[in-house]
Amino acid sequence: MNELHVNLAQLDHDIVQIDVMYTGFPRISASYLITKPVPVLIETGPKPSLPYILAALRRLQLKPEDLRYVILTHIHLDHCGGAGTLLRQCPAATLIVHERGGRHLIDPAKLIAGTRQVYGEEFSRLFDRVDPVAPERLHMPADGEILNLGGGRTLTFLDTPGHSYHHLCIYDSLSQGIFCGDAVGLSYPDLADLGIPYYLP
Repeated sequence: MNELHVNLAQLDHDIVQIDVMYTGFPRISASYLITKPVPVLIETGPKPSLPYILAALRRLQLKPEDLRYVILTHIHLDHCGGAGTLLRQCPAATLIVHERGGRHLIDPAKLIAGTRQVYGEEFSRLFDRVDPVAPERLHMPADGEILNLGGGRTLTFLDTPGHSYHHLCIYDSLSQGIFCGDAVGLSYPDLADLGIPYYLP
C-alpha cells in the first residue's frame, strides 16, 4: 500500500507545518505540529484532512497515541471539523479550545447546521462527518493561561475575538511566535501570483 503524500515544512524550534489539503488543493490551510518536548497539534482541519495529519505523524516517526495536546484556534469547521474523529485515535490527548467553543464540540449540531447553510451541497465533500468530543477530553483555558510543556517551553493562550468570538491565539515561548489561526488575516500563495498577497477575513 502506497503512503499518502503529504507536504511538510520544517520550521524553526521543532515546529512542522502540515499541508492538510483543505478543499482538495495544496497551500490553502495547514496544521502545525510541535514535536518537542511533547507532541502538540495545532488545528485538525476538517475530517477529510485527517489522513494528511496521520501520514505526517508517520513520516515523523510518531503515532497518534503520542499526541498530548490538540489545540484549536477556533471552531469553524475548516479548523476543527476533524477533532472529534482524531481524538478517538489519540487516547492521551487533551483537546484545548476557547471557552465559548467547547459546548459546540460536545454537541456540534448547531455548528453543522450553520455551516450547511453557508456551503450547501458542498458540505459533505468539504467536511464529511463531524463527530462530537467527550466533555472530559476538553480543556478551555482562561485568557493568559500558560501551559508548561516541559523543557523550557510554554504555550500562552490569548483571547482574540474578531474573526470569531471563540478565537484564541497561542504564544510559543521557545520560538517566540504566535499561532494566530485566522485572527490577523488570510494569505494564499496562489492569489499572490494574481497581485492579491493578503486580505483581511
